[in-house]
Amino acid sequence: MKPYITLFVLFAFLTACELEDPAIGVDVSQIISLESEKTVLLADGLDRTTLTANLGTLADANQDITFSVEDGKFAEAPNNNPKLVTKTASGKVAEATVISSTTVAEEVIVSASVENFVAPVILTYERAYPQDLTVVADKQTVSTDRIDFAEVTVQLYRDMGFPSDNARIDLEVVMQDTASAEVLPFTYTVGNLATIQIKSGNGKPGNVTLKCSTAGENGATLVRDLEIGFE
Repeated sequence: MKPYITLFVLFAFLTACELEDPAIGVDVSQIISLESEKTVLLADGLDRTTLTANLGTLADANQDITFSVEDGKFAEAPNNNPKLVTKTASGKVAEATVISSTTVAEEVIVSASVENFVAPVILTYERAYPQDLTVVADKQTVSTDRIDFAEVTVQLYRDMGFPSDNARIDLEVVMQDTASAEVLPFTYTVGNLATIQIKSGNGKPGNVTLKCSTAGENGATLVRDLEIGFE
């Protein structure tokens, strides 16, 4: 082989080595993998699942693994950064516990990472329906001037945890006599609360019944009534 050909081949080989990324071709599972005890949680701010991260054949044992979650929090995380926690593996295994939020979501990504290697798992937060509700007004009697109003608070409850956010509350006014009321046909909760304003609809005295209803567990409908007087 001519000398200049040999030099060209050697130069090309050295250049290729310098440009090569050592991580290319490495399967993430050879470094880290992640499993969840369950992938469907209630969006009640209480349901939880255990994540197990396993270090692969190409990873060193007893190193730090960082867990993160898009929504929700880690039971082991500090309050100032609840979506991130770092655990030191015992041998090649580390665990962390995710607690759901109250936001319904089809896909919530959780992950475990070592340096630039990330292993994700997708969780689903299903709606946690209320088991009871209360309806309270700040006053029971409202002026007929159509300016005055009562502020009505609907609060949803569960025996365990909290109802999911953004629950629809349907509102219906039932006239008892000549009075009518002006109120939105529906609203949505923020947290477990919804606030509604109700005022006279026609300026006439009398009483009305405000019906508040929402979807409960197992297809049930929860309903509560509240009487408001106008004078």
